[in-house]
Amino acid sequence: MKKIILYSTTILISISLWSCSNKGPNLNPEPNRSTFKDAPDWFNEKPKKEGYIYTSSLAESRNYQSSLTKAAAIARRELATTLESEVNALTDLVNRETGSGIESEFITDFKETTQVIVSNTLQGAEVVKQQTIELKTDGGKIFRSWVLLEYDKGYQQKKLLDAIKADKILSDKLEASELVKEMEDKVEAYRKRKGQ
Repeated sequence: MKKIILYSTTILISISLWSCSNKGPNLNPEPNRSTFKDAPDWFNEKPKKEGYIYTSSLAESRNYQSSLTKAAAIARRELATTLESEVNALTDLVNRETGSGIESEFITDFKETTQVIVSNTLQGAEVVKQQTIELKTDGGKIFRSWVLLEYDKGYQQKKLLDAIKADKILSDKLEASELVKEMEDKVEAYRKRKGQ
């Protein structure tokens, strides 16, 4: 009999705790007119500035800081995707300029070098604008945050150019190419922007 009472009590407490834990704000409310109306102008129309990439994102959370952190992480992921596309285009350009086969060790080394540099320089992206609002949902309040991320491509170009010059094979193969000249111009523009 004690076991039945113990099991029954355990089941009732479990059901009670389960039903309590299911209550809470809906972190994915359906978009409505206010979703679009509340979005800052810079979210839909990102700035255009020579030498920079901008990404924006939106996230929701019960916690104010978590909503900002999640939005920034999503924007960084979008930036990484953009930079990955640029690395692939750059690798194709190097392949054409050097006449190396796409499967060559040189191209593989170049692509790996650029991917490492991109992943390391991604941390240089800065949140330049953010906005958060508090929303009421059926289960409580949540925060919706928008962020705008700015990334100076010159920093990446500088690191890549330094890596090319440090690698004798890469440097010899690309020394006379238009690509290196273009990168040097971009790095010079970056230095001027940063007052170096």
